[in-house]
Amino acid sequence: MSSRLAATPLAAAFTFALASGCGTAPPPPAAPPRPVAMAPLPPPAPPGHLVRADVDRVLVTQGPPWVLRRVQMEEVLRSDGKFTGWRMVGLPEEWKDVDLRPGDIVTRVNGLAIETPDDAWEAWKSVAKAVDLRITLTRDGGQRQLVLPIDGQPSVETATALGRDPGPSRPADARPAPSRGAVIDSADEAY
Repeated sequence: MSSRLAATPLAAAFTFALASGCGTAPPPPAAPPRPVAMAPLPPPAPPGHLVRADVDRVLVTQGPPWVLRRVQMEEVLRSDGKFTGWRMVGLPEEWKDVDLRPGDIVTRVNGLAIETPDDAWEAWKSVAKAVDLRITLTRDGGQRQLVLPIDGQPSVETATALGRDPGPSRPADARPAPSRGAVIDSADEAY
């Protein structure tokens, strides 16, 4: 009988808890969330084109290291020590639609030299105002120019943001460190 008496207060407490706090009907289930109307995604750029929003994002938020992390390159010098350009050694898979190949020697971007960090910074900033990206290169001894249209209008905000950034803090005569070392090209007459 004592176990029955001990169980009675416990049962009474449990019953009281159910009746007072939990005795109401459970809340109705929450309504499923309404689908959020998403803006349609812009169509992808045609092969060989760049999308302005992507270009601006890389220019402002990621900077030149974005390219340097993706492209393996080596400095090319003539036998007299004069800078020629940057030989592409490895290119990212995402650039497969761009007519840039390992072995190409890039000499200018948007008409600007890219020998020193200051040169490269000026070329980088030029893309903010450009309607296309122009890459001058040497391939198989001949000079070519790749033109990659940038779909969308240049952004004043991007150009302004890049104009406020002082760029590299190295001496103006220092060249960017090549990833694999300088190569002396014996075919000087091609450059």
